[in-house]
Amino acid sequence: MKRGIALGLLAAAFFTASMLAQAHLTARRDRGWMLERMTYLPQSDRLKPLLCGFTTAFADFLWIKTTLYFGGHNLTDKQYPYLINQVDM
Repeated sequence: MKRGIALGLLAAAFFTASMLAQAHLTARRDRGWMLERMTYLPQSDRLKPLLCGFTTAFADFLWIKTTLYFGGHNLTDKQYPYLINQVDM
């Protein structure tokens, strides 16, 4: 019984510490971290074995990221330096 309570308190302390650390890091970041989040993708022949058969799910993820990339640049500078690479991937 005491072990369960101790583990619960430890988990609560860990959760609280991680939330405080995340809030601290979020407050310290500058706006430049969001400019190019997905600028580099490895070649597809190197990436495919790492996906463990989830190629369709990863393709959907890339498509969503590509549309968000396009929309973000369409609203700001209208320059798309990595759009061709992302669509080709």
